Amino acid sequence: MLSALYAGTLRKLLPPNARRLVQVGCGDGTLASAYKQCYPASLWQGVERDAEAAALARRHCDLVHQANVDTVGAPFFAHLAMSDAWIFDQTLHHSADPLALLRRIRAVLAADACVLIVLPGYPVWANEGLPRADSPQAVAVLLAQAGYTAGAAAPLATPGATPADGPAPLLITAFPA
Repeated sequence: MLSALYAGTLRKLLPPNARRLVQVGCGDGTLASAYKQCYPASLWQGVERDAEAAALARRHCDLVHQANVDTVGAPFFAHLAMSDAWIFDQTLHHSADPLALLRRIRAVLAADACVLIVLPGYPVWANEGLPRADSPQAVAVLLAQAGYTAGAAAPLATPGATPADGPAPLLITAFPA
């Protein structure tokens, strides 16, 4: 579960006053809570495959889809076509086929929308042998193949973090190409 400080840091990097945001793997809804404190009129939809986490997230998200985003049909993505941002907070690597997932999102993504992908900080992904889609280089390739233009991975510094907390997560923001 996200710490409040980390959620506050990530919230500041999301599009301000967005109409609709989708978080894939919304956990307990901590990020939604942090965002909605500043922008209460925004619609936050979470996607969470774990039933217990989805139940917790419902306290903070406007709508929680308890689903596996890899197996939902085209109507699910069409329903979310007007979203301003899709957020993967250290969750993209859980997808069975990250490229297919990013392509499905790209097919419904508005021209002015974005995808934000937070990756575990180096060397976590290298040392733990996380799947193919969790290194900055692999994600950049996936995004290009899926039709996005992506910025460089930037450290997501959290106030009060110490070296004992491990390396800072990395944030990649991508836009439709």
